Amino acid sequence: MKEHALVPLLTEFAKPIANSLELTIWGIRIIRGKTMVIQCFVDKDSGATIDDCTNFSRALSAELDMIDEEDTTYTSLYNLQSYTLEVSTPGVERCFFTLSQLEEYIGQKVSVALEQPIPMLPNRRKFTGILSAIEGSVLCIDADGIHCECPWDNIERIQLIYFDKS
Repeated sequence: MKEHALVPLLTEFAKPIANSLELTIWGIRIIRGKTMVIQCFVDKDSGATIDDCTNFSRALSAELDMIDEEDTTYTSLYNLQSYTLEVSTPGVERCFFTLSQLEEYIGQKVSVALEQPIPMLPNRRKFTGILSAIEGSVLCIDADGIHCECPWDNIERIQLIYFDKS
């Protein structure tokens, strides 16, 4: 799975803030548009609350606003100029950002968007199925009776399906 180039820098800023609030960073996603949207997903063992999200959002926003244009390490963050920061918990229909996050969800239904179609489903980039295994960096997903092997670096997005609408 590819991540936006700003994600590692944002994570560097976000982790100490999350740790100070006894939160963990589940993932960070960048959505490009007229205004860049930075989505931060935070969690904790007992479940993050709206107050946790609010406190984290305020602290991270203040930290990002203090980036000095002279600090060349963070030039790409300084050049954000305008962005929207969204902070939430991953929720029950969570997106996954790392292979290790998926391990406890083997046997669960997931929605997958691929960068490129795979040979097992040659005309589809999006599908749903049961995550049956993780073999190295390949996800095994059973979709419509077809065993699919999806390399992690071909995954554009993968999300848990908690409420099955079918």
